[in-house]
Amino acid sequence: MKPVLDVLIAGRELISDPSRWTQGYFARDSAGEGMLSSDPAAVCWCSVGALAKVAPTEWDGLYFDEPIDALGYRALVKALPRRKRHLGAASFNDTHTHSEVLALWDRAIEAEKAKACT
Repeated sequence: MKPVLDVLIAGRELISDPSRWTQGYFARDSAGEGMLSSDPAAVCWCSVGALAKVAPTEWDGLYFDEPIDALGYRALVKALPRRKRHLGAASFNDTHTHSEVLALWDRAIEAEKAKACT
């Protein structure tokens, strides 16, 4: 299992270009069709899809079977402003701009780095 920090860095890099980021589906192909993040035809991902892409796990495409912490999901939720944590990372992704989503990833990465230093 990859360390959460590595997963967060790789996931952020995957969606850092707006053309590789999406909303409303875990991933999309070049025609805009929604799909699972592991599909070879996927060319863009949402935040949760990016986590699943960079850290494949036992995942049926809708729910995480094992601790979402392993994928960095909990780190993203903790990085949300307290008043928005009820949204979760998927809803935040789908209701905010690309730059706001990347800022969320940046906060999660910085928090993980800080944990590593203690």
